Amino acid sequence: MKTNQFVLSIVILIAVAAGSLAQASEAQLTAIDHCKSKPKHALCYDATLAESANSDRPVTIRVQHWPASGERLNPYPIVWLMGGPGMSNLNPPLPDWVWEHFDVLTIGYRGIDGTPRLDCPTLRKQFKLEGKNNKEDFLAQTTLDRLTAEVRVCQQQWEADGVDTQAYGIYEVVEDIDQVRKALGLAKINLLSVSYGTRIAWYFDQLKPGVVDRNLIMSANPDGGFFFDPTYTDAQLTVLEQQCNADTDCAQNLPNLKSTMADVLANLPEKAWGAHLDADQIRLITFMMLYSRNSMPMVIDAYSKAAQGNYSGLVAMQKFPNPFKSEDWVWGTFFSAGAIDLNGLGEVEQTLARTADSTVLNAPLSELLYNGITKGWQARAYGPLANRPTQTPTLILGSDVDVATPVERIEQFWMPYVTNGALIKVAGAGHAPDHILAGGPALEAHLMHFLATGEATTDQQFGTPFDFKPGFSLSWVTYGFWSLVAGISAGLIVTAFVLL
Repeated sequence: MKTNQFVLSIVILIAVAAGSLAQASEAQLTAIDHCKSKPKHALCYDATLAESANSDRPVTIRVQHWPASGERLNPYPIVWLMGGPGMSNLNPPLPDWVWEHFDVLTIGYRGIDGTPRLDCPTLRKQFKLEGKNNKEDFLAQTTLDRLTAEVRVCQQQWEADGVDTQAYGIYEVVEDIDQVRKALGLAKINLLSVSYGTRIAWYFDQLKPGVVDRNLIMSANPDGGFFFDPTYTDAQLTVLEQQCNADTDCAQNLPNLKSTMADVLANLPEKAWGAHLDADQIRLITFMMLYSRNSMPMVIDAYSKAAQGNYSGLVAMQKFPNPFKSEDWVWGTFFSAGAIDLNGLGEVEQTLARTADSTVLNAPLSELLYNGITKGWQARAYGPLANRPTQTPTLILGSDVDVATPVERIEQFWMPYVTNGALIKVAGAGHAPDHILAGGPALEAHLMHFLATGEATTDQQFGTPFDFKPGFSLSWVTYGFWSLVAGISAGLIVTAFVLL
């Protein structure tokens, strides 16, 4: 049975890859004299490619190229792959040593960094409305139904305009990168990726063997990783609690981190500091703030105060800018790319139902996305990628606390196929790019050496313990707001007395 499944996977993979190759035509590059690029001026092009094998519609994407400013340590450029999906792949936030020693090439993500742009403003508007809705929980089924309806309308409008909405996924992005590479006359490229971008990097190396010179992966996202599994999230919270208990200040402020967070969420008052409290929104923002070593201490501080009856931090957290309402988040591309993990949707629903009462946060992003609004998206069927051992020098950075891409999944799903590389777990890091921040100069030197030579090691320890003292308390936001209100009120009262 297993043999038959393996053969089926190979057949599906070949069919999908063949479909991608069928739609791929040589990219036509047009130089752009003036383009907005950061941190410095880039050589820019617009690349025109076929949308798909089933569509004659052209797709354009922006391409940026920065030559190294100093001694070049590798003859091939670093191709940057941003996270998301749904975020731009242009103007990468890279450290200075990358710009100095390596050529950098960014190839825009189709559907975002060019035309068409699969934006969905009505969905953003609905997100704003639901965030202000005090009558229903943010992740209630009725709320999700309204958001799902907007997803359905957007896809129908794009299809009516002639857009093949199935042609903006990972396989197509892989082909875009390869076609631009060929058009630029590059024999090989290096890949530097984070989060969602790591899936593209892995697929590219699997489908284009021998093309990648070095593959540097941060916060790896193997197949199925777009679904945030609540059991992994709970395990990450256990590690965070252990680290908190080892820190004197944190242990004093939030003993029994997991149970205290669970108690706070289960016993929220209806209102605090003049604001309606929605446990769903607070769970969602809590999860997202646990991505970063910088915001983790803010979360701990907010729950520590809430356990003592002061909900000022959680009020501020609930008002935290939701990235899903941002114009920088392009929903159509998210759905087209994220659909690759929709195969196990029935299992997702069962998992979320089973873990709702047994985990602290459950999986709020999965509740919103994979058990929620993606149901409004008509997606093509994807077969599993049949991984093969790769000889490409590959260095993967994980961390001890990463709620988005747990290192355990990397060890299970990708490391068995890395025959020429290593996995480094960086201490005191959350989700990418925390690794570079936590690893300091020692990790920086190791990454530079890897990109230059292809040599990687796990013999060296990188990172520093978490600093649980918040540099900024979310409570200050609430205090500041009410101080301003009090000041304005006092001024009005004084003015009224003077006029009288």
